[in-house]
Amino acid sequence: MKVKGVLFDVKTDALGDESAIKLVIKNDKGIVEIHDKHFRPYFFVDFVDSSHSSDIERMVSSWVNSGIIKIEKYTKYIDYSKTQPRQLLKITCKNPADVTVLRESLRNITGVYEADIPFTRRYIIDKQLRPTSYIEADTDEEGNLIAIHSFDYFNEDEPFFHDMNKDVNNDVNQDVRQDVKQFFNILCFDIEVYAPYVVPREKKDPIIIISYYDVNRKKVGAITWKSIDGIDSSLIELTVVNDEKEMLKRFCELVRERNIDILVGYNSASFDLPYLAKRAKVLGIDFPLGRDGSEPQLKKTGMTTRVSIEGRAHFDVFYIVRLLAAAQALKTQRYTLEEVYAEMLGKKKLDLEEHEMTLIWDNDERRKEFIEYACSDAEATAEIFENVCPLAFELSRLSRLTLSDISGTTSGQLVESLLMAKAAQLDIIIPNKPIGEELGVRDEEPIVGAYVKLPDPGIYSRIAVFDFRSLYPSIIVSHNIDPQTIKCPHEECRKKNISPIGHHFCMFNEGLIPATLKDLLQKRKELKRRLRTASGEERVLLNARVAALKLTTNTFYGYLRYVRSRWYSREAAESVTAWGRFYIQDVAKKADERGFTTLYQDTDSIFVLLNDKSEEDAIRFMNEVNAALPETMELELEDFYTRGVFVAKKHEKGEKGAKKKYALISKDGRIKIRGFELVRRDWSKIARDTQSRVLQAILVDGSKEKAVSIVREVILNLREGKVNKEDLVIYTQLRKKSYEVLSPEIAAAEKARKRGMRISMGAIIGYIITRNGRSISEKAELSQFATDYDPNYYIDNQVMPAILKILGQLGYSEEDILHMGKQASLDEWI
Repeated sequence: MKVKGVLFDVKTDALGDESAIKLVIKNDKGIVEIHDKHFRPYFFVDFVDSSHSSDIERMVSSWVNSGIIKIEKYTKYIDYSKTQPRQLLKITCKNPADVTVLRESLRNITGVYEADIPFTRRYIIDKQLRPTSYIEADTDEEGNLIAIHSFDYFNEDEPFFHDMNKDVNNDVNQDVRQDVKQFFNILCFDIEVYAPYVVPREKKDPIIIISYYDVNRKKVGAITWKSIDGIDSSLIELTVVNDEKEMLKRFCELVRERNIDILVGYNSASFDLPYLAKRAKVLGIDFPLGRDGSEPQLKKTGMTTRVSIEGRAHFDVFYIVRLLAAAQALKTQRYTLEEVYAEMLGKKKLDLEEHEMTLIWDNDERRKEFIEYACSDAEATAEIFENVCPLAFELSRLSRLTLSDISGTTSGQLVESLLMAKAAQLDIIIPNKPIGEELGVRDEEPIVGAYVKLPDPGIYSRIAVFDFRSLYPSIIVSHNIDPQTIKCPHEECRKKNISPIGHHFCMFNEGLIPATLKDLLQKRKELKRRLRTASGEERVLLNARVAALKLTTNTFYGYLRYVRSRWYSREAAESVTAWGRFYIQDVAKKADERGFTTLYQDTDSIFVLLNDKSEEDAIRFMNEVNAALPETMELELEDFYTRGVFVAKKHEKGEKGAKKKYALISKDGRIKIRGFELVRRDWSKIARDTQSRVLQAILVDGSKEKAVSIVREVILNLREGKVNKEDLVIYTQLRKKSYEVLSPEIAAAEKARKRGMRISMGAIIGYIITRNGRSISEKAELSQFATDYDPNYYIDNQVMPAILKILGQLGYSEEDILHMGKQASLDEWI
């Protein structure tokens, strides 16, 4: 029998006393499960090179009947160029648990390799599968695997599937049309809890609403156990049951009836699913979300909770949002559903004050508001999911991680998975994860980072901004930086490929990391070329693939220096930053020699003043620089800016501009802002908004008078009590259990606890400084309890500090702004 479809999941399954691999495939007929009974876990140990080789051979041979199926000699390589072979014993076992036992027994005798790779990951790597991609499998009549083929869409020499109902497409130019999301049944969900103390308590506080959005039907719905009047059934599918028990059961039935493949939530791995499972336990009922009627399995690893649901994938949108934020693709500092929804989609969802929720629920006339709010949560989650879904699928295929694994991963784990697959394909030994003392040694000394030249504070005109395209990745490729290419014995390498801090790398034998990076950078470049003419669905998926490649390639340097990585190398990582400092300073030196003035440098960017030079002169200069750079490196023009503001920051050696704290306006009117309070959560909205308006007035209008007028208007409104409560909230995270000096956020939290609220350390809270009290801490109240505000605090500690760093460059003092003092001319500065 031939089975075609999308590889949905790979799991371990027990068949008798042995473990087998179960492939979960989705096609137009539904879910198909295939077992591979022949694949067995294995690992390697040193043999020929070990002084204890006879002991090892004798010991391992004595274990053949206790978990070991086969022992064979095997040659693997240490390096990408296969110049360093290693003779090993390959030990194949019955079950994954046998590998763990044998690994611990042999670790103190000889080198043990690849014994820490999970069984399912081992299978995906060895078979070179790409989850969420198209596969074909030959099976017997009982569904056991005979042969399998995965179409590798990152290899454009292979045909590529793009339509589930057609044969494999031979036109490689159509490969980006693999939008497999349409073949899955997807349900986004959210829960609401009756929590009188705001923070829900699993043992006491019941779930009152489970809202959902059916992506395939494009329909929102809710399950609850209290009567609701006034709900429009054409807009919301409302199901009212008798109690919380029936609600949980009905949710599981809904998932089963609609044959859901992917269950999506926002922070659902850390909150919604654990809370559902715990409430089911408290109520004495099962919570059978799995296709086989099993309950979800939750496993907490560090800060991540992984959820496994038999026959279904769980996808937590929050983790992808976190990846995007780490890659600086999102600016929001608070990763709440409301904030992310607003930034990512430009929309505002329904919202309720936390402290009012129980009151609204208990009010028969207002309960409808709660249902609509809950449904808006599910719908917002669905919209965010549909926005990030193409990226998630591309990351899954690129890294060879399943969709469930992607939703709980870090960018470093994406890189590691990719390198592991590449190494296995080439018979290169996959390094072990560091443990024990090795971790401590790696973490002893920090690595010197990027070069930063701080600007003199002020306002400037006619600025050109250049940056290196993929600086660190291109350095790694250009100089062949890899843990296995360092300290090459060739004399030529010692002289011609030596980093500014003295480490040299081979010029002849390519390393695994630079080879992998070069391939990814080339693919990204080609896809960006195709984007110029793409449209519609093809453009969406091309964009997703480019984003996946960018996120991954930009992580390689961080992975090299990450102390827990398999391919860690301090020498390699510090050489990358050393070359980065060299190249950015070299460009600045050349710019100054050609009549430009270097204003600011940071990592991979350089800001220069054109002075009397033309824009054409700047472009010619860029081309001259590129002609002298290694082939894979390139300096690009970001843009020309007509005006820019760089603010001051106190340093030991005097006052200089602050790193990444500037605002620019381009010739076409676009404003670029970095580092100002308007993108920080620990400043109130009124401070951030005022600062933004001041920057607009200076950059767009070129008007100092308008900027000052804006500030004075805000101050007047504050003094007259005309400012909205939500504009005064200061958000911060509770980080310590005790402080020698009581901070405002801790004081506000303590007051709330005395009112009965449970607030845990690590929670993000919002507080307002009120009039009641002498010190700032005494005046701090959580926003839901604040009934007034202290205007002087917000003027002196929020608005004025936010704008003085800008208006100070125009010669204004605090006295000038507050008391209509003398104003300096903007023209003097520009």
